[in-house]
Amino acid sequence: IFEAIKGSRGGSGKSIASAKAIRSNAAQGRIDLAVEGMRQLIMYGHPEVVALELVLLGLLKAGRLKDASELIFEAIKGRWVGIFPLDKATQVLAGMSMKCSREDEYAREFVEGLSAMTDFGNASDAPARDYYRRLAVGQVLEFLEEARVALERSRTQPAHTLARQGLCVTDISCGAGKKAGEVQCSFSGSANGDGTARGIQNGDAVAITPMSMAGDDGAVIEGEIAMVLSGQIIVRVGDKDEIDRLCAESARGQRWRIDKMANRVAYIRQLAALRKVVAAAADPASEGRKHGGGGGKRDLKAPASEIVAAIVSTSP
Repeated sequence: IFEAIKGSRGGSGKSIASAKAIRSNAAQGRIDLAVEGMRQLIMYGHPEVVALELVLLGLLKAGRLKDASELIFEAIKGRWVGIFPLDKATQVLAGMSMKCSREDEYAREFVEGLSAMTDFGNASDAPARDYYRRLAVGQVLEFLEEARVALERSRTQPAHTLARQGLCVTDISCGAGKKAGEVQCSFSGSANGDGTARGIQNGDAVAITPMSMAGDDGAVIEGEIAMVLSGQIIVRVGDKDEIDRLCAESARGQRWRIDKMANRVAYIRQLAALRKVVAAAADPASEGRKHGGGGGKRDLKAPASEIVAAIVSTSP
């Protein structure tokens, strides 16, 4: 489906949305306007990597995997092939929201399309692209399946049962954290037995939802545990609008719950390892590079070129 498509775009004389306007709309959450502008730019403009990256990340954050796949397909029809640096392509995959699990049937074509748009540098194009595509598809599908199971669990099992299992903390009130991008979540001992967040640890990926809407992925606010204290959890949310929503609704009496979700840390580390292997295939000399340029130590984190060549060129 993502093979090069013949034919010209035509209509280059028409007025198109500016890349700056698209980036602004995407950054401010006006994702539908950003998508419409992106479609115009694809039809009549020139490749604009940053704008496309922001729009894709906005769609993934909203759980709109189908729309993201369709936009990539349109970009490939517009001959936007091999334009994404490998780092940016990997960042887009890392931005996959747990909400995308409701449209996981589009995951394969999304990754395949993104691979077609990725620039693999000096690597032998076909083997590197195929290796990246195959492993990224597996990693994305595994992450989305974990997310689907976790959301289903929070939707169907009693909160007190999940709390005893260390998978949930209930009756939470949220306030602004001391650091930017953080939320301070306070809870009572009566709701969670001993006043501790049993089973919740630093680095865990979590979903924050209203007590009355558990498991509703449309209401989910995703975060990462920064610190666990007695009667209090600090969660990194990052999105200012979502932090404002948590604080404002808590001030009006809304209570929330935190559920452990898919292992995002492992997912991101897997993607980083995949990027490193493929990047080394593109630049085998990186194995012998030294820190700081001159007489520093050899970079021991860079995989050996012989191993990379064997891995990337291996058929499935």
